[in-house]
Amino acid sequence: LWLGVPWLTRKSPDLQYPRRSILVLWALLLIPLLIDGLHGSRFFLHSVGFAALCYSLPYLMHRTQVSISRVAPALFLVIFAAALLEWLGLMPFVRGPLYHLSGFVGNPNLLGACLVFWFWIARDRVKSKNLFFLICLCGTLLTLSRAAVLALLICEAWRRFREGQRALFLLVLAVALFCAAYSIKNPHQVREFSSLKIRQHEITLSLEILKENWLLGIGQGAYRHDFYR
Repeated sequence: LWLGVPWLTRKSPDLQYPRRSILVLWALLLIPLLIDGLHGSRFFLHSVGFAALCYSLPYLMHRTQVSISRVAPALFLVIFAAALLEWLGLMPFVRGPLYHLSGFVGNPNLLGACLVFWFWIARDRVKSKNLFFLICLCGTLLTLSRAAVLALLICEAWRRFREGQRALFLLVLAVALFCAAYSIKNPHQVREFSSLKIRQHEITLSLEILKENWLLGIGQGAYRHDFYR
């Protein structure tokens, strides 16, 4: 359905996109399809769906004239409510990490990224930007995602700078720099390892996997196997 409707209406006057853009899009979308197909990845169907969504979504948004910023506040509240309910222990069906909140996305960093993303899109649609910022800050703090908190502070510092509030800009920027330094120090421990050490180890092994499979990759879902190998 996602592919069929845009394909059948691709020559409509209101859906004329440059041919070069369509060719580049298809070239990029075919890469994960070919790699997953060659490796027999169980995520091949996921790649097909993602490619169909990427191809169809611009057409759908152009045809319906949907403004993402209009629905962004509602989407933000849904994601924030999921985090809050998990924090209160009212979402027993969610099984994220034991030491962070993850909402319904399964990962605390992704949850924090979702909150910051929709905060940035919806910031001009809310009446009280300060209250909206505080709500998003509470949500990102619940995830314990340092990257999300830092990203949110950078967004808020940029808003203060654009609005000419230099004192608040410097204050928020100072807090952001403190959070960045705190993240580099990285006091959080997962069992006997710090999360920063774990990431360094994963990056090193990922580069080794890339050297061995630089042309065709390993396909989605095979990282864990190659990681322990």
